[in-house]
Amino acid sequence: MKTQRDLSDSTLGSGLPLANFPLNIQIGFGGLAIGPSPNAGLSFRQSNHQVKYDGSKTSGPHIIRFGFNFNRIGTASFVPFGSLAPQLFTGDGRRQEDFAQKGPFPGGNTNPLNYPVQFVQLSNGLGYLTPVPGLGLPASNFLYHRFAVYVGASSKWRRNLTLTYGVRYVRETGRSDSEFPAIPELNALIPGLGNRVRQPNLNFSPQFGFAWDPSGKGKTVVRGGVGLFYENVPTSVDPQDPSLRAPLGNVFIQAPAACQGVANPQSVPTPTGTLQPTFCGTPGGDPIAIGSVANQIVAFQKQYQADFPLDLHSKNPNYLGTLLSQGQGANSPAIAPDYRTPRSFELNIGVQREIRPGMVLTADYVRNVQTHYLMAIDENHAGDVRYFNKAAALEAVAATNQSFGCGKGTDFNSIQCAISAGAQMARYARNGLTSSFAFNQVCSFSSATVPGGTYGCAFPGIYPNAPPLQFFEPIGRSVYDGLQTKFTQNVQHPFRGLRALNFQVSYALSRFENSGGASPFVPINSDQDFGVGALDNASPTASSDRQCWIAPTSFPSVDTRTCREGSNLASCPISGALSRLR
Repeated sequence: MKTQRDLSDSTLGSGLPLANFPLNIQIGFGGLAIGPSPNAGLSFRQSNHQVKYDGSKTSGPHIIRFGFNFNRIGTASFVPFGSLAPQLFTGDGRRQEDFAQKGPFPGGNTNPLNYPVQFVQLSNGLGYLTPVPGLGLPASNFLYHRFAVYVGASSKWRRNLTLTYGVRYVRETGRSDSEFPAIPELNALIPGLGNRVRQPNLNFSPQFGFAWDPSGKGKTVVRGGVGLFYENVPTSVDPQDPSLRAPLGNVFIQAPAACQGVANPQSVPTPTGTLQPTFCGTPGGDPIAIGSVANQIVAFQKQYQADFPLDLHSKNPNYLGTLLSQGQGANSPAIAPDYRTPRSFELNIGVQREIRPGMVLTADYVRNVQTHYLMAIDENHAGDVRYFNKAAALEAVAATNQSFGCGKGTDFNSIQCAISAGAQMARYARNGLTSSFAFNQVCSFSSATVPGGTYGCAFPGIYPNAPPLQFFEPIGRSVYDGLQTKFTQNVQHPFRGLRALNFQVSYALSRFENSGGASPFVPINSDQDFGVGALDNASPTASSDRQCWIAPTSFPSVDTRTCREGSNLASCPISGALSRLR
């Protein structure tokens, strides 16, 4: 089976206002957006080859089932975000509108070209996810080999007792990126963290179940089951991991900022040197209209892209070892070496009783415990108050006070002097009164008290010489407990004109709790199947604060009343159904 999806730009040549303008401009959050689509050029391809066999054999009271499955999955994608045009963001507040009203182009503040240049983001025109060619693309191939084999049986040990049991073995290569070598630069900072990622090879999942009729009359059945089941980790959980582990391959996207505010240019590194923007503002530090420098911004991105030709054998600028040697952290989590396949332990036990013909009552207790799902934590614990550096904090205060003309002191009067002169907490943080997480790199500032000296951030983490180190650790755990009951009544020919009547009432009382979910109000950030962030790096499995809401289910007639304590969900829905059969 093969599939392919390509996304092209439909803005250019559409006749919309400024459709052919060579910048992608956004004014305000969720406001006007013009120019080529930043997602244009995306290409996704997948190829699946599967071999499967299932068989069974009857031997006396036993039915034996067995089989295997092999699935070769190849995927490749090209995601050159922003490659058609640089991304430019500007605000829509009063100051920006007043500036635009006086702009050099017709229309005043109704013309986007009159607004000031504030934030500019570039793209190197690449966007592959691995340095491995495949499926018609020069790079970005993910190749998975998924193998499973099972054997089990259903045995009628007695007239009123049936047992089911079996075991399944699964192995999947390519999912954990274990094919990439160790990262020596990371091991030099934190021994073991840079090791090659573990490949799980012993994923056995036993299962057992029973069904028992205690009276032997076919009126009551007690049933139960228990089993271990291994989960899949979608590629979308951490598609950037190969870019951090591959030493070679200039195939990955680079999207640096060229302007970080009005007249605040950022040096843009390239494999051959550094580019310096000149379009973020006037030489005097004042705003400049977008239309006045649009061609310069476009030419700057073209020059930047020319310095990044696709090369599978050149050094990878995103390689984590290279970033660490420069004191920088990664922009996305990497998979921790101690990788484990997420798995679920499932247990259910229940009873079903026929009260009279057509009337059945069912009650089941269900428990699901999932472990080893991926959770992002900072291995360096940057910002943790336990690793507070008082000397660095005082240096940051001294440097800030001095910048406001209040001397190098850190006493109350010096601080009050700086505050009166306009100093805010953000200014102190900019000078190091914060964690290295704010800069995503090792902190280093010029000392105001020691000539020629330097100091780091006040909250550097466990290893002051290391940047923040986000890793997906297989430490997530969730627990679901539920009591599910159902009452069903089937009546044949209840009255003239009606052939059958089915009446059903169900009740469920359940509780769900899981660890992680750094932003619980954003549902995807709490979805354990897609990787979640730790609420607290010091206690990664801690719960969030209490939240309560009413969440409607997918059925309009049913409301699930939910109260969340930490990451705990308690659901108590009652539902009923009445249908007429003709």
